[in-house]
Amino acid sequence: LSVAATRFVKEEGLLELCVGTIWHLTGEADARRYLLKDRVDCTEALAQVLGRPHKAIVVEHVMGGLSNLCNEPGVTNRVVKLGALNAVIKLTSTVGSSFVSVFRSCAHLAQRMAEEPGCARVMSARAHEVATAMLRIMLEVDDEAAVCDAASCLSAMCDGSNRITFGRHPGLTGLSTALERCARDPGYHGPQAICLCTLVERLASVRELRGRLVKLG
Repeated sequence: LSVAATRFVKEEGLLELCVGTIWHLTGEADARRYLLKDRVDCTEALAQVLGRPHKAIVVEHVMGGLSNLCNEPGVTNRVVKLGALNAVIKLTSTVGSSFVSVFRSCAHLAQRMAEEPGCARVMSARAHEVATAMLRIMLEVDDEAAVCDAASCLSAMCDGSNRITFGRHPGLTGLSTALERCARDPGYHGPQAICLCTLVERLASVRELRGRLVKLG
């Protein structure tokens, strides 16, 4: 019922309840398998919601539901085909820095997509846009989950020509900003520092990028 309602409900309060219910259900394996049956088609319903403007909590629940569904085989590729990558790129470029939950959910879904080989190829074709999105997250929010997932997303993609794309990106200051936050309070930012330094290490494997990394601090 909640899945069906997401297709036509326009009132934000009711839609929040629908997608929130789906998000909680997708936390259980049996429920995920039911929601992925052809006659239910939960992924398409959630993707349709992402295609329309909504308040932050609705977006967070939709992204969370899609991320949970990606635990099931083959779903991550379907999520990308339905436009989830487009949504991640668009949302991270338009929302304000106060919408931490949106950044967090976008980073997590992007990280899940980057782990899937088929999705990673699609993301590599849009490497500059993905880098813009993830680096803005690092720049704008001091949130452990968001920064760790954003850095891990880029690290998973950081091979071949993507290293050059990321290393030359004008938004790489987002990486240095996040590292500066870690340096100011290493005890609090420990997990972020590990993910960020992993990304730096992979970028630094390219000789021509080392000078820029040093200049960025």
